[in-house]
Amino acid sequence: MAFKEKSEKELLRLSKDEQIKYWEEFKSYYTEQKKKLQKRIHEEEQKAKTKNKKKIDHATFVLFGALIQQDAVKSLVARMAQNGNNSFTDREKEDINLLLESRKIETRF
Repeated sequence: MAFKEKSEKELLRLSKDEQIKYWEEFKSYYTEQKKKLQKRIHEEEQKAKTKNKKKIDHATFVLFGALIQQDAVKSLVARMAQNGNNSFTDREKEDINLLLESRKIETRF
């Protein structure tokens, strides 16, 4: 059952105990409403973060795809691929090699 607010007249007609009970219910109801609203706000913020992360990841990929075609960047990547010039894990190296292969760049880590 939803909480029903009472008018000032109705509140004045209540006994002291009934008023105490009413205000406890009032507080409980609005505390619950506040929690629900905060949860919805948090969910909306999370959706926005997820959407923005996808956009940022896509923009990063597009920008890097354009940059990696530049000769200066290709030579930098080749220098990074030499032993000791990077701190990439084996898994990261595999992923980088997939990217380089897809861009038809012969450098391998």
